[in-house]
Parts: sequence; C-alpha cells; structure tokens
Amino acid sequence: MRPEIWRYGRLWTALVLGVPAGLSFAVLEFAASGGAAQALLARLFFGGLWGGTMAMVVWRRWKGARDLDAADRLAVVRSVSRGEPIEDPRLAPAVVEYTGVVRRSHRQGPAKGTLWIWPALAVLVALAQTTTGSVGKAVLFWGLALAWIPLLWKLPSRETKAASRAAGAERAARKLMET
Repeated sequence: MRPEIWRYGRLWTALVLGVPAGLSFAVLEFAASGGAAQALLARLFFGGLWGGTMAMVVWRRWKGARDLDAADRLAVVRSVSRGEPIEDPRLAPAVVEYTGVVRRSHRQGPAKGTLWIWPALAVLVALAQTTTGSVGKAVLFWGLALAWIPLLWKLPSRETKAASRAAGAERAARKLMET
C-alpha cells in the first residue's frame, strides 16, 4: 500500500485510492459508451465506491493510526514498508503494531479480504451485460475483469516481500524498545 494514503485522514485515503480507480473506470466507460457524461458519472460512482470502501478497510486494520499525527504515521509506514529501523524511539511501538497489520494481511491473503469482491463483481456484471446488455458494456466489464489478472497474479509475491521487510523493521523497533 502506498504510504501517501496515511498522509491525512480517511477522506484523503478515499481520494488517493478512489481517484485513480475512478479515472480508469471512466476511460473504459467512455470507450464503451462514447458519452462523456456517462464516463463522468461512472468515474464518480466507481471512484467513490472503491475509494470509500478501501479507506474504511485500511483504517479499520490499523487502529493505532488515528492516535498518531500524519508525519508519525508516514514515518512508521515508511519504516515498515522499506524494512528500515525507525529513528524516533517513541514510534517503535507503532512500528511493532503496524508490522502486525502487515503480517495479518499477508497471512489472510486477498481471498479472505474484500479484494476478491471487485473482480467477482466485474465478472458478474460482464456476464449480465453479455447476455442482456450492449456489446460495448460487455466489452467494458470483461476488460475490467481481465485487468484484475496481473494484480492478483503478483499480489502473493508482493505481500511476501512486504512481510519480510516489515519483519526487519519490527526487529529493529523491538531492539530500540529494549534499550
């Protein structure tokens, strides 16, 4: 996950995650329908839905994030995501806590999380559009469903690397807490 999502609050997280998703969906919608108004509505709807849902998920996973100010959250996330020691000893407990979040996320994997809802929904809508909808909409949703394949393919190795780096940051933080 990109460290920028922790820069401000939940609304910021929803924007950082939702705007790119909405833009991508709007491009597909515009290609399928040719209507700028439809593409804009699709962007707002999908971007808001994706960004809002994912913001709730990530903020719920790391409960201690709300107790830190933005600069401290970013320092903790960068330390854990890079596998580097945290320089500020008062943030060491937050590094340990956030490492636990990363570890749980890796252990659960995307199959137990909300990530699989989105490609499944895209396939369901693609099937519905194929049988009862327009060709353009069917192409749009099949394209969206196929766009998930590379992400889901690379996700396990990315999560393994993230967990390994997080473990290094946790070891350094625990050592700092002992001194």
